[in-house]
Amino acid sequence: MPSARPSRRALVGGVLATVALPGCSYAVSDPPPDTLEASGEIDGSTWGGPAARWRAAWPRTTSARALVVCLHGKAGTADSSFQMGFASRVAEHDLAFASVSGGDGYWHRRRDGRDPGRLVLDRLIPLARNHAGLDAGSRVAFLGWSMGGYGSLLLAGCVPFQQLIGVATLSAALWTSPLATAPGAFDDAEDYAAHDVFAPRQLLPGVPVSMACGVSDSFIAANRAYAARRPGTLTTFDEGGHDGGYWSSHAGQAMAFLAGQL
Repeated sequence: MPSARPSRRALVGGVLATVALPGCSYAVSDPPPDTLEASGEIDGSTWGGPAARWRAAWPRTTSARALVVCLHGKAGTADSSFQMGFASRVAEHDLAFASVSGGDGYWHRRRDGRDPGRLVLDRLIPLARNHAGLDAGSRVAFLGWSMGGYGSLLLAGCVPFQQLIGVATLSAALWTSPLATAPGAFDDAEDYAAHDVFAPRQLLPGVPVSMACGVSDSFIAANRAYAARRPGTLTTFDEGGHDGGYWSSHAGQAMAFLAGQL
């Protein structure tokens, strides 16, 4: 396991480089004393979008048991999950944690060539495993809110079953038909059908799934519908809306659920 804390610096293309994105600023706080961090950029040519900021954290004094990949909601960045307190739980549960700025493409390949799903699967996961001292092929869990909740359910189906720990979603942005989707979530009805998490092939049989959603959230009906289609889904449908306060207050619950599947 690495012993230094390269926060705000990262190995990019094999060279230690300072992270800087023109026109962007990040409220990057120092990690807790029991946590190590790394951050950097992934070349945009690898996924058809701009250079993508990534960030990872892992326990300082113990070995990480697995990796939690956190997918942000619309307008989020790699830093959003850190700001909301998700990554502060890594040492408590002996987990590594990683996120990346994947844009607003709903974590799947788009007609314009962007593919934030490949950004996560092909680049973020290997980077985070390497920094956290995890073997290639080590186990992975997905966690996300809003757009990232949808993305977590989608991308979990792309990971070999024996590597997948589980999925935790908060206020997942789900729609039960293409006509109900938000502008920009899918290119068209065909794109929706190709990435429909309600389709039987996407329902993650045998995978532990936890869903939390506020009863005042506009996505509550679709979250209930998804949970109803896969018996055994752990649900928390409680007071709250579609906002950062709800996601932050459920961060510990989501991380504990995933840790409990190990």
